[in-house]
Amino acid sequence: MNEMYTKTGIMVSSSDINRYPRPALVRNSFFSLNGKWNIKILDQAHKIRREGTILVPFSIESALGGFKDQLLPKETAIYTKEFSLSKSFSKAKVILHFEAVDYETKVKLNGEDIFVHRGGYTPFEIDIASYLKATNTLEVIVTDPTDNGRQERGKQTLKSHGMWYNPTSGIYGSVWLEALNPNYVIDYNVTANVHEQKVFFHLVNSVEKFHYTLTVYENNTPIIVKEIDEPLTEINLADGHPWSPEDPFIYTFRLYNDSDDITGYFGFRDIGVGPGHRGKPVMHLNGQPYFINGLLDQGYWPESGLTPPSQMALKQDILLAKKFGFNAIRKHIKIEDNYFYYYCDLLGILVIQDMPSGGDYHFSMMTIAPSLGFTHRKDTKYRAFGRKDASNREEFIDMVRTNVGRLQKHPSIVIWTIFNEGWGQFDSVKLTNFVKSLDPTRLIDSASGWFDQKAGDFNSVHRYFRKLKTANKKDSRAYFISEFGGYSLALDFHRFNEEKEYGYRKFKTTIELENAFYPTVSRRSYALISFWISRGHLHAIMRCGRRD
Repeated sequence: MNEMYTKTGIMVSSSDINRYPRPALVRNSFFSLNGKWNIKILDQAHKIRREGTILVPFSIESALGGFKDQLLPKETAIYTKEFSLSKSFSKAKVILHFEAVDYETKVKLNGEDIFVHRGGYTPFEIDIASYLKATNTLEVIVTDPTDNGRQERGKQTLKSHGMWYNPTSGIYGSVWLEALNPNYVIDYNVTANVHEQKVFFHLVNSVEKFHYTLTVYENNTPIIVKEIDEPLTEINLADGHPWSPEDPFIYTFRLYNDSDDITGYFGFRDIGVGPGHRGKPVMHLNGQPYFINGLLDQGYWPESGLTPPSQMALKQDILLAKKFGFNAIRKHIKIEDNYFYYYCDLLGILVIQDMPSGGDYHFSMMTIAPSLGFTHRKDTKYRAFGRKDASNREEFIDMVRTNVGRLQKHPSIVIWTIFNEGWGQFDSVKLTNFVKSLDPTRLIDSASGWFDQKAGDFNSVHRYFRKLKTANKKDSRAYFISEFGGYSLALDFHRFNEEKEYGYRKFKTTIELENAFYPTVSRRSYALISFWISRGHLHAIMRCGRRD
């Protein structure tokens, strides 16, 4: 039965929220815990302030969750869910997956404390096989300081205004189970060398010694069968079909033995920086200069916060971007749902993936001063950026490690952005080297906008109110116009806030916007053009590099 939840007046399909949540690594073992959960909010005195039901995976604050409340910094949310498993689902390991919970999470099963996790932008998993009974009670206890803390929070704030958005607290990603034998594939990655016509399978397995059969398919026809018994395996892919936004060709594969059987996919593509016009460094895709023309995507939905309201909504966003002529999306200081990257891979659009920001944001230091030209500051001064606590810095590093590791299988992702406009920035030179060690196959925008420490692959520039400077001839990195514009045209029924309009320069008609927009683009010859759709206003923001 395809039940529809209509409490909020917005239709949500149960088949959609209970869809298999990991499309890039699929196995035939899945039990969804999404759906209706009981929830209660305890105030700072630990008394029940409110209780009811909520639709997981939508957050406490969201309309689609049906609870629609705000979890304050000193409050606690307690979720409960009862479930039973069939005997056929029981194996040596039963893994409980949480795709996203913001922020600190304590998990109890049948009254026992089993796990604690901190971080709103990293998934986590727990082997619960030894705790299971015939009927089980799962309890998830969550606290979230939002902008009262220094944890990674992106653009979430308790009081939304301007470029700051409503908070997303509690469970906001899928909760699900899979049953596994002791020998199983934890994760994989596939990298390519298009020039040498090779691909490299990187396999993370639960046991050190293993043996799998790998079958690679091209258009559903097997083209390679190979036995794998090492974490890294090289495969020749003669006459391989390169992946690009114009031709997003995908190879599929099956990896199996007596204990495990998974399917996945990969794109045959590589990315780098090489000579362009007049020998100046530019981005190369598959060995050729490639001009990025993309969007800044905030990823906040008016009805569901950080959670996409449906898989179709994600797909339609990407298709609309391609229809408008764009070939890239910068996912701005947010980690997305797995299906976002899946659709970018299959539909063909490049992704510039930001890391969510934490620490402190100081308007005068991080916005006003750089806009006036004061763009240099050492990021080893931890206190100035709100990073004086070593545990806070380590939590950011753990988030980077986790997300680079799990997302690098996606061919659409071509650039990692570590810091944006100094928000919570620290040790960017060390962190650039760290990310490069985790993933040497992609490019890195170390410090997008300002407070550049001369690290990474780009001289990344934001220009809104001052004239654009030419590239520094002594800088061997690619010149990256990563933000400019900020033009706003408020459109009825396309705004999150109908009363207030946000933009750096506002226009009342389409003609006025066009008359200002096109000369701005022409003055930035070969600049990447993008639109910032902030679920409320349409902002013309030009992003990325120049060919010359």
